[in-house]
Amino acid sequence: CFFARAVSAQARPAERAAIGVWRGTSVCQVQVYVYVRLPSCTDERVAYRIKRRKSGGALLLEVLTRVNGREVAMRSDPCRFEASVAELDCAYSTAYLRFTIRADSLLGEMTLPNGTKFREIRTARSR
Repeated sequence: CFFARAVSAQARPAERAAIGVWRGTSVCQVQVYVYVRLPSCTDERVAYRIKRRKSGGALLLEVLTRVNGREVAMRSDPCRFEASVAELDCAYSTAYLRFTIRADSLLGEMTLPNGTKFREIRTARSR
């Protein structure tokens, strides 16, 4: 179908803009402590690698960590990419991540299943 190919072709440039390595911070949100009792939360330096999945159409989000001075993938999860709004959505059983791509910034937040904002994430494309 011509329409499906045209939509797919439009999604590619936006999808390519998401692919890469992103580094920044993940900051705990104060209101969580006031309203909900959760295990301790600490602010963190974060690194993510976003890449195209080999099959299935979604993008893959790898959470990176440093081990013996080398960056390795701690976990890797498929996420839905919505090209029209440049958003990457990752659903987990205990949290939901939503990232928005703005040029060389990947901005996001982690919310709990009840909708409470748990973390604010700000990263920049790594060169």
